[in-house]
Amino acid sequence: MRFNMSAPRVALLIAMSFALALPRAIFAQAASGPRVLYSFAGGSDGSYPIGPMVRDPQGNLYGATAEGGSDSPNCTPLCGTIFEMSHSGNIWTKATIYNFVGGDDGYFPEAGLVMGKDGNLYGTTYFGGGPRSSGTVFELEHTAYGWREKVIHRFNTIGDGVWPEATLTFDPKGNLFGTTLTGGKGGGYGGTVFELSPNSSGWTEHVLHGFSGPGDGDGAFPVSGVVLDSAGNIYGTADLGGTSTTCAYSFGCGIVFELSPNRDGTYTETILHNFDSIDGAGPGTTPVFDSSGNLFGATTYGGDGPYCSNGCGVFYELTPNADGTWTDQTLHQFAGGPTDGGSPINNFALDKSGNFYGTTYDGGGGGSGGLHQCQFDGGEYCGTVYELSLAGGVWTEKVVTSFSKGNGSEPFGIIIDPAGHLYGTAFFGGAGSAGVVFEVAP
Repeated sequence: MRFNMSAPRVALLIAMSFALALPRAIFAQAASGPRVLYSFAGGSDGSYPIGPMVRDPQGNLYGATAEGGSDSPNCTPLCGTIFEMSHSGNIWTKATIYNFVGGDDGYFPEAGLVMGKDGNLYGTTYFGGGPRSSGTVFELEHTAYGWREKVIHRFNTIGDGVWPEATLTFDPKGNLFGTTLTGGKGGGYGGTVFELSPNSSGWTEHVLHGFSGPGDGDGAFPVSGVVLDSAGNIYGTADLGGTSTTCAYSFGCGIVFELSPNRDGTYTETILHNFDSIDGAGPGTTPVFDSSGNLFGATTYGGDGPYCSNGCGVFYELTPNADGTWTDQTLHQFAGGPTDGGSPINNFALDKSGNFYGTTYDGGGGGSGGLHQCQFDGGEYCGTVYELSLAGGVWTEKVVTSFSKGNGSEPFGIIIDPAGHLYGTAFFGGAGSAGVVFEVAP
């Protein structure tokens, strides 16, 4: 069984990884892969960048490494960092702007960052923050003296949520929305959707939904973020749960859900789709809307990809019907292996023409060094960036670039700039073997 990259799995992969003793390097794009803007060396430099980065109006990029940074007795190995990639023309420079120390400020930041209207950065840590080490939501404020970190919420109880893993989402009023992998009504098998609202004394958390976990027809393990429509309805996915019994030891293949606000401040959950393995399983990407109100996403496994024992994942579309139901359509089944990506994960980027760009942490033609060249997670190949485009009513997928361990492996989410350049991070690989920041030019 292949699951998507939830934090316990990421932590396990890190523990299995080799010592990171090679020097830091910045090197040019390989002939058949992305251009590496920075290669992490591990240790104080940071290691294992994860989640999509965020871009400021000046074109600087900000992201997180799950490990590395300053020495701290609270984390073994190190607690993680927040980094900035600034540029002058085509030359990029990396700087660490915050080192987590564990304890109250949290550690292991494995989600992407978002930027508020105030220019501050917001994100989560998977561990730390309190006696239960259930994770935090933090703010990085840009001051005249540099970046200052402030924890705006610490998760401390099962009902409150445990282990935030996904990138946060702002609504137009400045409220933050996110998910926790566990906690909620289902305890260790549920998870939550939460909201953080700013006020004069700080931030107030509200749990909007606690998943009841597998076995009740509800979802479990929401590893992706959420998206809101103009009416304030919240949409997201849960990696497990639902009505199918064909996946994950009968824990279900995952769901797409909607949370609708009620007048009393509560939310009502509606399950829009139950995956059944044939049409996908393990929806590990944050869904997005198009201009017509259709919802798009991808599953990390499922489908009939020939190189993956449990399927290599699918790209799907959910279309709303007049009676309130939604119709699921598979737009692409990932094949894995050397010709296609396998196991799509994290976020999408959309260009001005409505084309989708995403990452897969397996598959692609870059892994030409033999079986298990990119050995983490059992993947035979190092991952891809793919494009999905619509022409004449038909969606077509193509691999934009493949990774080859030297220029990174297991990419985790991308963003796009106004000129169509794609930027992202790869969790492993690079000159220092601790991950890379990469660019794919149009």
